[in-house]
Amino acid sequence: MNATLANASIVFVISCGAFAQEFEVASVKLNKSGSTESSDAALPGGELAGRNIPMMTLLTFAYDVRENYIVGGPSWIKSDRFDVVAKAPPNTPKAAMPAMLQSLLAQSSS
Repeated sequence: MNATLANASIVFVISCGAFAQEFEVASVKLNKSGSTESSDAALPGGELAGRNIPMMTLLTFAYDVRENYIVGGPSWIKSDRFDVVAKAPPNTPKAAMPAMLQSLLAQSSS
């Protein structure tokens, strides 16, 4: 890795850490309904609500990538579906929500 790239990586990590937030209250549960219908919404007041959402969809939102950029992983990321409800702290910018979802998904998998 050249010095310029290394410096850019350090700045990126530092800048991301400065804005790290977590949801005040959140729940991620496996949906066992067997249905393929889903719904999701970013609600007023910094709330996320998703019902019967495939993990692949959650990942594409959290990391702001298209599905075809996610390669590998277990087969269940496309088949298993989840219910997600999360409330952000007051005045949380909408742009912070994807990073907050990344953190939530990481915590939920532990």
